[in-house]
Amino acid sequence: NENLSKKELLKQIKKRLRDIRFFKNKTGYFFIYDLKGTCILLPPNPSFEGKNLINLKDASGKFSIKEAIKFLKKNKSGFFEWYWYKPNDKTKMKKKIGYLYLYKPLDIYIGTARYEEDIQKEMIL
Repeated sequence: NENLSKKELLKQIKKRLRDIRFFKNKTGYFFIYDLKGTCILLPPNPSFEGKNLINLKDASGKFSIKEAIKFLKKNKSGFFEWYWYKPNDKTKMKKKIGYLYLYKPLDIYIGTARYEEDIQKEMIL
């Protein structure tokens, strides 16, 4: 929409995506970061929104946001792995597998992810 500012466009996108949930157990959601590492949308942890997380390290020591941006600048989209805390277990980070998409007109990326162990459980069932 050429008539809206970037700020207003992001506000509208956040409004549309915030409550979308998917997967059988409704744990799936979309997240958005800008290319400087600022969290734009993170439905399970809105307290992170507006904060720059470029130097956030995961359990493997990976700067996951910084590496995601580097990956997307090269590939534009694709699967990406990192570690993060599960909602009901803040004691140990678990491996996540996500799909990220670079949306260059707004200098953002949109992604979704799932914990590897949850994927494996679904496959066994």
